[in-house]
Amino acid sequence: MRQLTLIRDGQKVAEYLLDMPDVIIGRGQAAHVRLDGNPVVSRQHAVVRERGTGHIIEDLGGANGTFIDGRKIKSHSLRAGQRIVLGADTLRYDFGHRGAQSLRDISAPVPTPDDHVPTFDSIAEISVADVQAFSNVEEIGDIGKFNRERGAPAGAVGEHTTVADKDDLERMLAELTIKAKPHLIVYGDDEDPEDPEAGTLLALGKPPVLIGHTDACRVRLPGKRWLLPGKIAGRLTVEAGRWHLSADSPFWNPVYLGDDKLVKIRMLSPGDEFEAGGITFVYRKGV
Repeated sequence: MRQLTLIRDGQKVAEYLLDMPDVIIGRGQAAHVRLDGNPVVSRQHAVVRERGTGHIIEDLGGANGTFIDGRKIKSHSLRAGQRIVLGADTLRYDFGHRGAQSLRDISAPVPTPDDHVPTFDSIAEISVADVQAFSNVEEIGDIGKFNRERGAPAGAVGEHTTVADKDDLERMLAELTIKAKPHLIVYGDDEDPEDPEAGTLLALGKPPVLIGHTDACRVRLPGKRWLLPGKIAGRLTVEAGRWHLSADSPFWNPVYLGDDKLVKIRMLSPGDEFEAGGITFVYRKGV
């Protein structure tokens, strides 16, 4: 038997025994493994399926993607010790033991009926004011009410009302929330930083933000480091209200800012691109 170990902020939070053929990872009652409070996770984000004596994981099409050890995947055969990274949450695929919680004890996912999909007026774009207003919306179903109260945009008279999928609305709200504050855009091996649709958003949150290979690292790099040098590649800190990037192991596990290997601490400017462990990151200040 195998299990998923939930790790958050470097701490083990829960252990789930994979004792069902299909295990949905997501938020709320739409999932077996529930990552509530994680804004980059969709209601049904990924599914772990039993295959012979092991498992595969399949991304269910969420806007923010599913990562295995830093690599964005669509479908992947899991190996013991591999980490499924979903924003601030990490699920480690382990051999099961008796202390893990059986997923059979958790109620089955509840699908969202089509007739409860909220509607809202068409809008050309979302402004900063909309982000601030959305932050006060406690339930995703209230977004339709919010939009009706704010009125249709100029030129929208007579246009058809758009029907939005609940997951799409949640992803939109999550992305707007992250983009409003300092964040990183993380690019996979096959993604082009010049492509505006590529990359995954990662909120920086409270400093320091460690970049490396341990469970304490909010930014996880692929692969493992058996020796202490190089386990932490670098860190993001705040000084005088500005985010800075520094390297912890310039020799063992270098960080590159642009084309230069990072040796001293450097203040980041919006759009700065850096690379660690073969992963490309772009810093954004937020709005």
